[in-house]
Amino acid sequence: MKKIHCSKESNQLFDFCLIDLIKVELEDWPDNKIKVFSRWNSALKEFDRHKEYVNELTFETPYPIISYSIGAAALTDNLIRVRLFLFPYESPRFQIQSVGQIICEINHDSESSDMKVWTDFLEINEIEENTKKQILIGMTLRFIDKFVQDYPKKFILLNDENEISKLDLSAEPDKSSQMFHITNTASILRFIDFNIKNNKTLAIYFPDNENVIIMVFK
Repeated sequence: MKKIHCSKESNQLFDFCLIDLIKVELEDWPDNKIKVFSRWNSALKEFDRHKEYVNELTFETPYPIISYSIGAAALTDNLIRVRLFLFPYESPRFQIQSVGQIICEINHDSESSDMKVWTDFLEINEIEENTKKQILIGMTLRFIDKFVQDYPKKFILLNDENEISKLDLSAEPDKSSQMFHITNTASILRFIDFNIKNNKTLAIYFPDNENVIIMVFK
C-alpha cells in the first residue's frame, strides 16, 4: 500500500486511509454558487472513477483524523481538482474545524495511477481552540491505546462506574490514583509511564467526555 507523506516536516504520529474515515456534510460549506461555477457535480462524478486508487493510499498526519468532507471540486477542460477537508471530529459542523486537506489532481484521460495526490495540514497555531482540544483528546486516547497494546497485563479498562467495585485485585488502590482532564496529554503519559516502570497495575475509566480516572494498584 502506497503511503502519502505529510507536507509538514514534523513527527507524524498518526496515519489513516480515506476509506476508514466518516464522510460528513458541513453546515456552512460549500456555497451553492461555488458548486455551479466549479462544475462541482461533474468533477465529483469524474473523481469517483478514480476513488478506488485514493482509498488504497495511506496518509501520514500530525493529527488524529476521524472524518472528512468534500471541500472543493472543480472541472476544467483538462484537469479535475478535488479537495477533501480533514477533521479530528466524528461530526464536524463548520469548515473552520478542519485541520488539513487532501488534494487530488487528475487529467481527464489519465489512469488512476497517474493521479497527483498530496496533503496539506495547518500548523497547530493556525487551528481554532475547540479543535485543538479535540486533537489533544485524540492524542491522549491514541497513546493510552498504545500503552495497553504494549502492556496488556498491566491495564484494566472499565466501561462504567459500577465495574470499579467489581475489581478483583488483592490490594486497595494506591494513593497515587488520579483524575486528569483528558486534554492534559503530557501529564497522563508521564503518570502511566512512571507506574508501568514501577510494575503497577492500572485501571482506566472515563467518567465523561472531559476526564479520565487512572487507578493505581500495587
